[in-house]
This record gives sequence, structure tokens and C-alpha cells, in this order.
Amino acid sequence: MTDRVFETFGQRLRKCRNNKNMTKEQVAEALGVTQDYYGKIENDKLMLSYDILEQLYRMEWDIGYIITGCELGQE
Repeated sequence: MTDRVFETFGQRLRKCRNNKNMTKEQVAEALGVTQDYYGKIENDKLMLSYDILEQLYRMEWDIGYIITGCELGQE
């Protein structure tokens, strides 16, 4: 079992954001939310909503990884 299983949604979201070389401000703007709201999601103070997940999917983020902690093709 890998450590990634114990990552939170927020940690995985942050990792995806960093992999896309985006700032919190850029992601918040793309999602149409405030930076404060997005920051609370990354800090696990708010849960990801279906609407946010759908928008991330449309932005070609790996929502499967964000939800499960497993990247495509991994068990």
C-alpha cells in the first residue's frame, strides 16, 4: 500500500494544481470561485462539490485521482 492512499482530497487537488503549474488564484478564477473558497477546499475545510469536480474534469484534470488517490492505470 502506498502513502498516496492516505492523502486527502485537498492534498491530491494541490498536487494536480502544481503539476499543471497553476496558482490557487488561476484555478479559483477558472472555476468561478473566490481564492478563499478554493483555498478552503485545498485545506480540507470544504468538500469538493459535484460542480467543482465537473469543472475540473472539463479542464482535463484527473478527477479519478483526486477522488480515489489512484492514477489512471494503477491499482
